Amino acid sequence: IEPVPGRLTDHYDPIHRVVRLSEPVYYENSISAVSVACHEVGHAIQHSVSYPMLVLRHKMFPVVRFASGIAPFLLIAGFLFSAFNLIGLGIIFFSAAVAFQLVTLPVEFNASNRARDLMVAEGFITNEEERGVAKVLNAAALTYVAAALISLLELIKYIMIFTSNRE
Repeated sequence: IEPVPGRLTDHYDPIHRVVRLSEPVYYENSISAVSVACHEVGHAIQHSVSYPMLVLRHKMFPVVRFASGIAPFLLIAGFLFSAFNLIGLGIIFFSAAVAFQLVTLPVEFNASNRARDLMVAEGFITNEEERGVAKVLNAAALTYVAAALISLLELIKYIMIFTSNRE
Protein backbone atom coordinates (compact mmCIF):
# COMPACT_ATOMS: atom_id res chain seq x y z
CA ILE A 1 0.00 0.00 0.00
CA GLU A 2 1.51 3.32 -1.03
CA PRO A 3 0.40 6.95 -1.15
CA VAL A 4 0.00 8.79 -4.46
CA PRO A 5 -0.46 12.52 -5.02
CA GLY A 6 -3.86 13.98 -5.77
CA ARG A 7 -7.44 13.42 -4.77
CA LEU A 8 -9.60 10.56 -6.02
CA THR A 9 -6.47 8.80 -7.33
CA ASP A 10 -7.12 5.68 -5.25
CA HIS A 11 -6.78 2.43 -7.19
CA TYR A 12 -5.48 -1.10 -7.19
CA ASP A 13 -2.70 -1.70 -9.71
CA PRO A 14 -3.04 -5.34 -10.82
CA ILE A 15 0.22 -5.30 -12.78
CA HIS A 16 2.38 -4.31 -9.81
CA ARG A 17 -0.07 -5.73 -7.24
CA VAL A 18 -0.08 -2.49 -5.27
CA VAL A 19 -2.92 -0.59 -3.62
CA ARG A 20 -2.34 3.11 -4.25
CA LEU A 21 -4.20 5.55 -2.06
CA SER A 22 -4.50 9.29 -2.57
CA GLU A 23 -2.64 11.23 0.08
CA PRO A 24 -5.84 12.40 1.83
CA VAL A 25 -7.05 8.80 2.12
CA TYR A 26 -3.64 7.43 3.06
CA TYR A 27 -3.04 9.92 5.88
CA GLU A 28 -6.60 10.47 7.17
CA ASN A 29 -8.21 8.60 10.02
CA SER A 30 -11.87 8.78 9.06
CA ILE A 31 -14.64 6.37 8.17
CA SER A 32 -14.59 7.48 4.54
CA ALA A 33 -10.79 7.10 4.26
CA VAL A 34 -10.84 3.62 5.80
CA SER A 35 -13.79 2.69 3.55
CA VAL A 36 -11.96 3.76 0.40
CA ALA A 37 -8.76 1.99 1.48
CA CYS A 38 -10.62 -1.24 2.23
CA HIS A 39 -12.50 -1.00 -1.06
CA GLU A 40 -9.19 -0.91 -2.94
CA VAL A 41 -7.94 -3.83 -0.83
CA GLY A 42 -11.17 -5.56 -1.92
CA HIS A 43 -9.90 -5.33 -5.51
CA ALA A 44 -6.58 -6.84 -4.43
CA ILE A 45 -8.48 -9.71 -2.80
CA GLN A 46 -10.54 -10.14 -5.99
CA HIS A 47 -7.28 -10.41 -7.91
CA SER A 48 -5.81 -12.94 -5.49
CA VAL A 49 -8.88 -15.22 -5.72
CA SER A 50 -9.37 -14.69 -9.48
CA TYR A 51 -12.84 -13.17 -9.09
CA PRO A 52 -14.41 -14.05 -12.49
CA MET A 53 -15.78 -10.60 -13.34
CA LEU A 54 -12.42 -8.99 -12.55
CA VAL A 55 -10.67 -11.56 -14.74
CA LEU A 56 -13.12 -10.79 -17.56
CA ARG A 57 -12.61 -7.03 -17.05
CA HIS A 58 -8.82 -7.42 -17.26
CA LYS A 59 -9.13 -9.50 -20.44
CA MET A 60 -11.45 -6.91 -22.01
CA PHE A 61 -9.26 -3.93 -21.14
CA PRO A 62 -6.79 -3.93 -24.10
CA VAL A 63 -9.60 -4.26 -26.66
CA VAL A 64 -11.76 -1.66 -24.93
CA ARG A 65 -8.87 0.78 -24.64
CA PHE A 66 -8.38 0.65 -28.41
CA ALA A 67 -12.10 0.61 -29.24
CA SER A 68 -13.04 3.50 -26.96
CA GLY A 69 -10.15 5.55 -28.30
CA ILE A 70 -11.17 5.18 -31.94
CA ALA A 71 -14.98 5.10 -31.57
CA PRO A 72 -15.46 8.89 -31.30
CA PHE A 73 -13.41 9.49 -34.45
CA LEU A 74 -15.38 6.88 -36.39
CA LEU A 75 -18.68 8.36 -35.23
CA ILE A 76 -17.68 11.94 -36.03
CA ALA A 77 -16.30 10.99 -39.43
CA GLY A 78 -19.37 8.90 -40.15
CA PHE A 79 -21.76 11.73 -39.30
CA LEU A 80 -19.70 14.38 -41.13
CA PHE A 81 -19.43 12.36 -44.34
CA SER A 82 -22.74 10.49 -44.04
CA ALA A 83 -20.72 7.28 -44.09
CA PHE A 84 -23.07 4.79 -42.48
CA ASN A 85 -20.45 2.05 -42.40
CA LEU A 86 -18.20 4.29 -40.25
CA ILE A 87 -21.12 5.14 -37.95
CA GLY A 88 -21.95 1.44 -37.60
CA LEU A 89 -18.34 0.60 -36.84
CA GLY A 90 -18.19 3.47 -34.33
CA ILE A 91 -21.31 2.12 -32.63
CA ILE A 92 -19.78 -1.36 -32.41
CA PHE A 93 -16.57 0.04 -30.90
CA PHE A 94 -18.52 2.26 -28.50
CA SER A 95 -20.55 -0.82 -27.49
CA ALA A 96 -17.32 -2.43 -26.28
CA ALA A 97 -16.78 0.50 -23.90
CA VAL A 98 -20.35 0.22 -22.63
CA ALA A 99 -19.93 -3.52 -22.10
CA PHE A 100 -16.76 -2.81 -20.12
CA GLN A 101 -18.64 -0.38 -17.88
CA LEU A 102 -21.39 -2.94 -17.31
CA VAL A 103 -18.82 -5.60 -16.38
CA THR A 104 -17.25 -3.07 -14.00
CA LEU A 105 -20.46 -2.77 -11.96
CA PRO A 106 -20.33 -6.19 -10.26
CA VAL A 107 -16.56 -5.76 -9.76
CA GLU A 108 -17.11 -2.52 -7.86
CA PHE A 109 -20.07 -3.77 -5.81
CA ASN A 110 -18.18 -6.93 -4.91
CA ALA A 111 -15.11 -4.90 -3.83
CA SER A 112 -17.36 -2.77 -1.62
CA ASN A 113 -18.94 -5.86 -0.06
CA ARG A 114 -15.50 -7.29 0.57
CA ALA A 115 -14.46 -3.97 2.11
CA ARG A 116 -17.42 -3.93 4.47
CA ASP A 117 -16.79 -7.55 5.51
CA LEU A 118 -13.09 -6.84 6.02
CA MET A 119 -13.75 -3.76 8.12
CA VAL A 120 -16.13 -5.65 10.40
CA ALA A 121 -13.96 -8.78 10.63
CA GLU A 122 -10.81 -6.81 11.47
CA GLY A 123 -12.59 -4.52 13.92
CA PHE A 124 -11.81 -1.36 11.93
CA ILE A 125 -15.32 -0.08 12.57
CA THR A 126 -17.93 -0.41 15.27
CA ASN A 127 -21.51 -1.50 14.67
CA GLU A 128 -22.58 2.15 14.90
CA GLU A 129 -20.11 3.08 12.15
CA GLU A 130 -21.24 0.34 9.80
CA ARG A 131 -24.15 2.46 8.50
CA GLY A 132 -21.79 5.33 7.65
CA VAL A 133 -19.46 2.94 5.86
CA ALA A 134 -22.37 1.54 3.85
CA LYS A 135 -23.32 5.07 2.79
CA VAL A 136 -19.78 5.89 1.65
CA LEU A 137 -19.36 2.63 -0.27
CA ASN A 138 -22.82 2.81 -1.85
CA ALA A 139 -22.28 6.41 -2.93
CA ALA A 140 -19.02 5.42 -4.58
CA ALA A 141 -20.67 2.47 -6.33
CA LEU A 142 -23.53 4.63 -7.57
CA THR A 143 -21.05 6.81 -9.49
CA TYR A 144 -20.23 3.72 -11.57
CA VAL A 145 -23.93 3.03 -12.08
CA ALA A 146 -24.49 6.62 -13.24
CA ALA A 147 -21.56 6.45 -15.65
CA ALA A 148 -22.79 3.15 -17.08
CA LEU A 149 -26.33 4.50 -17.53
CA ILE A 150 -25.08 7.63 -19.28
CA SER A 151 -22.94 5.54 -21.64
CA LEU A 152 -25.81 3.16 -22.30
CA LEU A 153 -28.16 6.06 -23.09
CA GLU A 154 -25.54 7.58 -25.36
CA LEU A 155 -25.19 4.25 -27.18
CA ILE A 156 -28.98 4.07 -27.61
CA LYS A 157 -28.93 7.63 -28.98
CA TYR A 158 -26.27 6.70 -31.55
CA ILE A 159 -28.21 3.59 -32.57
CA MET A 160 -31.43 5.60 -32.95
CA ILE A 161 -29.69 8.24 -35.06
CA PHE A 162 -28.07 5.53 -37.15
CA THR A 163 -31.29 3.62 -37.75
CA SER A 164 -33.35 6.76 -38.46
CA ASN A 165 -30.83 7.95 -41.06
CA ARG A 166 -30.91 4.61 -42.87
CA GLU A 167 -34.66 4.71 -43.51
